[in-house]
Amino acid sequence: MFVWQAVQKGEPGEGPKAAMARVGETLDALPVDARAAAVRDALSDEGGMMPDALLLARRLCDERDAQRATEKAADDAARLADDGRRYGVCLVDGAVGNRLTSVMDVPWKLLAKVMTTPKRVESADKLRAPGWLPVRLNPDAPHERFDVNVASVSCLVLDIDDGADLDEVERTVAGFEMRAALHTTWSHKPDHHKARIVFPFAEDCPADRWLDTWAAAECWARSWGAHIDKTCKNTSRLYFQPALPAGEWAKRSAWFRGRTFTGSLLSWRWLQAYHMPPPEVFAVPPIMPKSSAGRSLDDVDREHRGRQKYARIVLDNRSRDIATATSGKGQRGRNAKCYTGARAAGQLIIGGWLDEGEAYAAMMAAAATSGLKAKEAHRAVTNGINKGKEDGPWVFSINS
Repeated sequence: MFVWQAVQKGEPGEGPKAAMARVGETLDALPVDARAAAVRDALSDEGGMMPDALLLARRLCDERDAQRATEKAADDAARLADDGRRYGVCLVDGAVGNRLTSVMDVPWKLLAKVMTTPKRVESADKLRAPGWLPVRLNPDAPHERFDVNVASVSCLVLDIDDGADLDEVERTVAGFEMRAALHTTWSHKPDHHKARIVFPFAEDCPADRWLDTWAAAECWARSWGAHIDKTCKNTSRLYFQPALPAGEWAKRSAWFRGRTFTGSLLSWRWLQAYHMPPPEVFAVPPIMPKSSAGRSLDDVDREHRGRQKYARIVLDNRSRDIATATSGKGQRGRNAKCYTGARAAGQLIIGGWLDEGEAYAAMMAAAATSGLKAKEAHRAVTNGINKGKEDGPWVFSINS
């Protein structure tokens, strides 16, 4: 009866539409399974005078139920995406300077929104655009953008800079069924696509495992047609947030593309397990002959032993510099001494004149003598050795 009473609340002569609205409110307050019985009661009573209003009201309630079910599904998906995981992120105002303005942990929902929403930049200079780093810093590290300050990497960021077809890239990424965000970059144009893809990790990648992870990620990306910018492999690499110059906003915002993808989280362990490149083979640098007649194997062996002896002298000297270094910033600090010394050792290691285990142990012992913490020393020495290997073998003079 209270359904029909809702109809009777109106003014005399009020039409079915107003009655429908009042009945809809009444039915909406009832449980779903009670609405049909309420409508039947009203139709069998005096409410039979306005069956159209009652039936339309019931339809309205059903539509509301469907809308609420859709909203609930969307909320459930959002809660699933925001699974409690937080990603280490550092923010910078631009590429000028190395000072980090904010260091935070953020949920994927927020990070994905930032990665797909372009910012309006008043300057036409790209270097003034806001930037970010997907990293966590060491607990005692200064808020500065240097590799030695990075503890772990929270996301894999791939730059697509060769004009690849973005439609094809999107289809490929969607087929992975992995969580990701894609956005076009500052230099993107309709006839030459440039974009960035962010894959959050299931767990942070430690900084000392990052070079291997990047090498594996490069092979993985190449396998599905992406060509990655090789200059973006260091842990403290700055990436620009999606941004557009204010002076060209109307035109370039129409070009902008941003999209998120749902699915499982990418594992850096999976990348290393299944996509590591084959080991690189370094050729032994040629030895300068002393005469056109060539040299005997004894001469070659004697020269190699001489270079090994020289390598140990370099190691001893660099270790002594580390042991006597004091805390401080710049090239005279202990961290810097560890890194530059290890970099020199890396060149000697890759040339075959110095044992890597011996070099690592000597420099870690020297760092301990200087008072540098073991974690910082390990990071500086490891990064230095890896960088020295990338530089290539130590170049000896003809007479050395």
